Amino acid sequence: MTFTKGNTLGFQPGNTKAKDNNNQKKKRIRRSELRKTLAALKALEGKSLENIEKSVNGDVVDKESLSTSKWVVNSVVTITKAATQEEATLNGLRIEMDKLEEDAQEEETEVKSKFSLTVLPTKKDL
Repeated sequence: MTFTKGNTLGFQPGNTKAKDNNNQKKKRIRRSELRKTLAALKALEGKSLENIEKSVNGDVVDKESLSTSKWVVNSVVTITKAATQEEATLNGLRIEMDKLEEDAQEEETEVKSKFSLTVLPTKKDL
């Protein structure tokens, strides 16, 4: 894998994740901590699927091994959904907070007049 000069984070050239998520300020897209657990379970997923396939084909598989294999496959699905929701929440809140900060900065830059001159009606005007 080759990287361009100055690419200290090791992203592949042409990475458009920030652009695709309207994150042009180059702020980091936060990943869920559940991704570490998910990676460990995905390493076990291949063997688990083999055990389930053997059971479906009628081969003898240890009952405990089969139940663990089912648990691994179900956990991969569950943790994937949970991680995706957590990332959407984290990044969605961050994006909302960024927009609020931008709005606050725009309000601060607007000039607000402290004094206003109004002409009071006279007796002739009434």
